[in-house]
Amino acid sequence: MYKEEVKNIARERVITESIKALTINRSNSTLSRKTYVRELKKYFLQEKHIEDKFFANFLKEDEINKWENFYDSIVQTREAKNLKVAYLSGPNPENDLREMFKHGILPENVWAFESDNKVYNNAIMSALNSEFPFIKIINGSIDSFLDFSPQKFDIIYLDFCQPIINKGKNNKTLKVITKILDKHSLNSPGILITNVSLPTEEQDKESRNAISKLVATYLYPKAFQESDTSPSGFIDNAMAYGDEFDDFLNKVSKNLDSFYGTFVSRLLIDHASIICPYNRLMSSKIIGKIFTFNENNLNKINTKLKEFNEEYLGDAYFYPFNWTFSILKDYKKFNDYLESLQNDNDFDSIVINFLTQLSNNNNVNDMSNNVLKLLVLLTGEPQFDEFLNKNLKQFNEKSSSQMYYQFCDLVLFPQILEILCRQLAIPYQVNIEKSKRWKYIAKSTPMYMDMMILDECRYLYDWLPTIDMIESGVSDIQRQLLYRFVLDAISKHYINYNLYELFYGTAVVGRGTKPFESKTFPKRQLINEPL
Repeated sequence: MYKEEVKNIARERVITESIKALTINRSNSTLSRKTYVRELKKYFLQEKHIEDKFFANFLKEDEINKWENFYDSIVQTREAKNLKVAYLSGPNPENDLREMFKHGILPENVWAFESDNKVYNNAIMSALNSEFPFIKIINGSIDSFLDFSPQKFDIIYLDFCQPIINKGKNNKTLKVITKILDKHSLNSPGILITNVSLPTEEQDKESRNAISKLVATYLYPKAFQESDTSPSGFIDNAMAYGDEFDDFLNKVSKNLDSFYGTFVSRLLIDHASIICPYNRLMSSKIIGKIFTFNENNLNKINTKLKEFNEEYLGDAYFYPFNWTFSILKDYKKFNDYLESLQNDNDFDSIVINFLTQLSNNNNVNDMSNNVLKLLVLLTGEPQFDEFLNKNLKQFNEKSSSQMYYQFCDLVLFPQILEILCRQLAIPYQVNIEKSKRWKYIAKSTPMYMDMMILDECRYLYDWLPTIDMIESGVSDIQRQLLYRFVLDAISKHYINYNLYELFYGTAVVGRGTKPFESKTFPKRQLINEPL
């Protein structure tokens, strides 16, 4: 029976914080707080800039009240007894359940999963001998269960005993996360808790070396890097300091314990907000409501993606997903540029596992192509206008910056196109500010625990009309202003993480304007075992 005290502390903290986030702090768990629109209008009315004040006055009290009522209908309220929880059982499912029960979770609202038959039998015996003999323990993996069951949970707690990705075929950590995101198995707002390990040099030097290479490949093109020493919590990316990839890889390898924690969090953000929903949208027939694809224009976009492989590697800063996916799929072609990635069987295995598990159907090419194609189509380059369906093409031709009052950023058609895509894709968005992260040592193994608050933001996406009615929606000044004010709140969560991929150029006020600042993750807290 695993009763290491530091593990008990970690369990208590994450369960406590998760329940608080979905109950007493629920209104702060959404990316836009209910009062955000009202606060932003008040700010503009106090501004000295006459035009800002003039246009903000178009947003009337009745419209704000209407949206706040809509927000309440989406977010609602919850007590602990209303929350439904799924978690990985292990041999002693009662340990987690006791902590949940202490905070008001009903045992009848809890599902536990265990795929190992021996561990499952031990879990059954342990539960029957505890105060929770009626707990639902499923003999199988949670991802297999979600394939046939339409269950939705408020909290999913994945306490893995392995890295988020590794070389072994038995490592399915990322696959489980992909299934949860793809099946939309979390209510909104909801909590996804992951707890993953990192092998030490003594435990598995080869795997650690391969993980370093994956982490470096993923983080190298990101616009900003997390920093514990910077007051802002961020520094410019590696290229801004003149680092070639091998220079950055060397830094990652020497300080993997820190970079790995960053990698886990950034991957969860990207997967929930971009990779999974964009792949799902591009795989569906509904994408035809936005874009029209034919052989000729597909050749055009394929040519563009080929250029990323061959010519645009230096533009990693502007196209981080294109860079990372292109490199991971074709790194063996870049012998000179990426010499450090060659002739490493462990790295080869990790890359295959990583790309395969990011896909909801194990099709690596389809997954990466879907994500990259949509990102390219959302860049707003005129050459891709021919992809738009008839009504959107007409709207694009009429649309101009003159249709919208410009507060901070310049509003153009690509921003509206992105919102329409995300309206249909139904992504989860991560509340950067209120999510929490911890690190501790379990026996001798470093563990990284992330409590991600996920929000579908339907109070934004459903505020706009659908594609064929979008023109009337944005031409209504009150609806337009309200949508832009809410979008400002959501975009502030991504400026430091997905600068060019999500809501670029949609700020209404500057990122440093209080209380509307851009958001950063709280630092990962170190949990020490008490003396």
